[in-house]
Amino acid sequence: MAPFSFSCDPGTNRTINAPSPQVNGSVRYTFLNWSDGGSRFHAIDCTASGNYTAFFSTEYALSIDTNPSGLILGVDGVGYPTPTVVWCASGSSHGVTAPSPQGSNFTQ
Repeated sequence: MAPFSFSCDPGTNRTINAPSPQVNGSVRYTFLNWSDGGSRFHAIDCTASGNYTAFFSTEYALSIDTNPSGLILGVDGVGYPTPTVVWCASGSSHGVTAPSPQGSNFTQ
């Protein structure tokens, strides 16, 4: 859990990792990048003191359902049987459609 401090001997290296995604209820955090440009799981050299920050995007759960349940709703052109949860990036907007008649294949 951040923040986390550790020491390592000069001339060695350590591996840092940012698990992704991380879910807390209806919020999900997806890894974007490390402050040093390294990949999600990478080695760092222990040549001097350093600070490393992992950056994540925030996504929210969009719960969708129909009455009766089990019908199809489209989110951004993809059909989902209900009920379902779709993860949406913070600040994004999405198109939701209800194809009619139900029972046919989903089309945009």
